Amino acid sequence: MQRAARLVALALLADAQKARGRLGDEWNADTLHDFRVAVRRLRSWLRAFRPWLDSSVPRRPRRRLRKSARLTGESRDAAVHLEWLGAQRRELSPRQRIGLAWLVERIEAQQTNADEISAGSGVRAFDRAQRVLARTLPEYRLRVDCDESDAQAFRTVLATLLREHAATLERRLAKVRRFEDDDRVHRARIAAKRLRYLLEPAATQLDSVVAAGLVADLSSLQDTLGDWHDVHVFATEIVKASEKAAADAAHQLSESVVEGEPTEDAVRAAREHDVTRGLLAVASRLHERGERAFADAEQRWLGAGDALANRVEVVARSLESRDLAPDEAELAPRLRALPAASMAALIADSADSHPPAPKKLPRAREESPAPGAA
Repeated sequence: MQRAARLVALALLADAQKARGRLGDEWNADTLHDFRVAVRRLRSWLRAFRPWLDSSVPRRPRRRLRKSARLTGESRDAAVHLEWLGAQRRELSPRQRIGLAWLVERIEAQQTNADEISAGSGVRAFDRAQRVLARTLPEYRLRVDCDESDAQAFRTVLATLLREHAATLERRLAKVRRFEDDDRVHRARIAAKRLRYLLEPAATQLDSVVAAGLVADLSSLQDTLGDWHDVHVFATEIVKASEKAAADAAHQLSESVVEGEPTEDAVRAAREHDVTRGLLAVASRLHERGERAFADAEQRWLGAGDALANRVEVVARSLESRDLAPDEAELAPRLRALPAASMAALIADSADSHPPAPKKLPRAREESPAPGAA
C-alpha cells in the first residue's frame, strides 16, 4: 500500500512538473489550466492517501501546493470570465457594449495582476514543494512485526476510499435544492472532483465499461456544477463593478459641474458614457446562463447521487475481485511511465484479503526505523 501510493504520487508529481515547464514556454489560459489541474490532481491524491504518505509528505510542501493552487485560481477565473464576455458582444446593442467594454477592461486589468502573481508566487510555491516531494516520496521506512499481519493491499484500500468518496458526493448532492445553494454546489463539485481524481489512475486497469463511463460522467458533473458556481462568482464581481461604475460616474459628473460645465451638458455627456445598461444586460445574460446550468444539474445530477454511488460500488468490487485488464499495453501513458511497477502489477500483486484502511496509521509504525530498507 505504501509503495503503491508513492508510485502514483510520483507520477502525478512528474505530470505537474511537465505542465509547469510548459508555462515557461507559452503562458496562456490553456497552459495555466493544465498546470492547475495537474497540481489539483496531485493534491487530491496526497489528501486521500495521507495516512500512508504522511512520513514522506511534510506539512510545508502541502501548504505550498495549496498556495500554488490558490494563487493561480484568480488568473484562471479571469480568463474564463473574459472568454464568456467575448461571446456576448454580438448579442448586445451598441449602447450596451459601452458597459461591456468597460467591464472587459476591468477584468483584463485583474487578469494581468493575477498573471503576475501566478507566474511569481504561485509557480515558486510549486517549485519549492516539488523539490522536497521529489526527494522524500521515493523513500520510506517500514517496520516489520513478525507477530502481526496487517499489510494492506493497494486495491483494497483504494476500493474503500472510493466508497467513502462516493458517499460524500451522494450526501452533498442531496443537499443541493435551489439555484441559490452556491456553497453547497461548490462542496458537491469538490467531492465529484476528488472522487474522479481518485478513480482515474486505476480506471484503465479495470476490464469494465462502468469505470470509464463513471470517469466521464464525473467530469461532466464537475463541469456542470463548475459552470453553476462560476455564475455566482462572476455575479459577485459584476455587483462590485456596478458599484465602482456608479461611484466613478457620480464623481465625474460632480467634478464637471464644479469646474463650470453646464449641468445639462455634464448630464448629457455622462449618459453617453454610461455603462449601467451594459452591466445590467451582462447581469441578465449571466442569470440566464446560471438558470440553464441549474436546470441541467437538476435534470441530470441532483437526484443521481445514489446511482453514482452504486456505480462506484461496482468498480470497488471489481478492484477487490482482481477483475483487471490483462494487457498492460492498455495502460495510460502516465501510468506506463511509473518506475519499477505498473498500476496493474500494484493491484494484482495485492493479497486476497486485508483489513479496512485506517483513519490514521499508528505513529510508532510511521517513525520506527525498519530493520531492512524499503
